[in-house]
Amino acid sequence: MAIDRSAIAAKVYNGAASPNETLTPPTAWDPQAVSIYKQAYDALPATGTASAIAAAKAIVASQPGATKPIVLAVMASDQRELELGSIVQQAASEIGLTIKLKPMQPMDMSNFFYIPSYRKGIDSGVTLGFLDIPDPLDYTSYFFGPAALFNWINYSNPQVEKDINLARETYDPAKRASYIVAAQTIYNHDLVAIPLTSDDVILFMNNRISGAPSSFAYIYLPSLAMIGGTH
Repeated sequence: MAIDRSAIAAKVYNGAASPNETLTPPTAWDPQAVSIYKQAYDALPATGTASAIAAAKAIVASQPGATKPIVLAVMASDQRELELGSIVQQAASEIGLTIKLKPMQPMDMSNFFYIPSYRKGIDSGVTLGFLDIPDPLDYTSYFFGPAALFNWINYSNPQVEKDINLARETYDPAKRASYIVAAQTIYNHDLVAIPLTSDDVILFMNNRISGAPSSFAYIYLPSLAMIGGTH
């Protein structure tokens, strides 16, 4: 509620990112059902505003044990993650919460995602995630369901899982979108993950060479496979 995502996009990413409030960024919305996704997105509570910060302060003040420090893991060698962690830390302090940053070495941070013992004593972590394909359901399999890879908090909500399963079985774009946003409304409120921004893919080439893909497809292509002369 207190995090100013617009400021993060502008200052940390120098404008090469957009504020994002959901696991599924707008770039993955089905083109045939954009209005449904947008209506649900616009209905989400505002964050980073004066009223949101005031409301967050009231919530923290009403909760016993809220003064207990929150440990937030960041990769020690990644300046951007350190900056993000610091901004979140500052936002927390404004509403009465204490966040302690825990820098982790790259190998330890990698193990953090797959080996539970590396998460001992840590409450949350800053990371960069990505969709494998531009599909609204792509990321949900990692977070929802008993065997989900990143369901570290053992989150379980029968309605969320039901809506996601129905969406997977539905080919009609509008019906599918309705199931997805119904699930999104619930898991966003439950803070299964706290998205900050949707980052741009940055590509620099000069006028003597071309061919590199300017989308995230590059992760599945042989390195430099399509590089060629200017055309």
